[in-house]
Amino acid sequence: MLVVSACSDTSTTTDAGNTPPSAGVESAATTVAGSSATLIGDADELLSGAIAAVGTRYEFITSVDLTGGTLTLVAGRIYDDASAYLITTAASELEYVITPDGRWVREPGDQWVTLQEVAPLVDPLSILATPTTIEVLAVDDTTVTMAATYLGATLGFPDTDEVTIELVITGSRLTSLRYQAAAGPNIATVDTKISTALDIAPVTAPIPAG
Repeated sequence: MLVVSACSDTSTTTDAGNTPPSAGVESAATTVAGSSATLIGDADELLSGAIAAVGTRYEFITSVDLTGGTLTLVAGRIYDDASAYLITTAASELEYVITPDGRWVREPGDQWVTLQEVAPLVDPLSILATPTTIEVLAVDDTTVTMAATYLGATLGFPDTDEVTIELVITGSRLTSLRYQAAAGPNIATVDTKISTALDIAPVTAPIPAG
């Protein structure tokens, strides 16, 4: 989602915006293209730092494009330990709010309904901190592009052994990610843009109908 597995049938929950743990995590194997080693240093530390630099308050827009022709757009807002999402397809729109007090869903403008099951959403940042391999693809004065590989099940794709994500770090902060993975009979292309700002609105629990 920043929804990492919007098309997956497997729901995964994480604490949105938490700084990913590094202690006790084995560093990923790192491959540096060309002579970038003198500019990059440790790519594993670079990725962890770029994820941490996003902080706990950010917004994202994700497109999930299936080869079968279905396009899903996810607009999300993370505010500390709460999150809000608008999921749009050709046929419907759904809003989700997730806080420590519960999970709610509605069609835009309708009444909020309390969810008993886990919402089909996932914050990707903490998951991205622990790849199995990292390859630095390109470096310039402001941007680093790397390819990081993860176990498919970790990202919510149990039918895929591994998923490689192209990550873009601008300045010191992760700003976008893109990958492809099997989603049933189709291939999902997931493209996420991440933004941070000082005026991101808090996410508050709605008042359900009744």
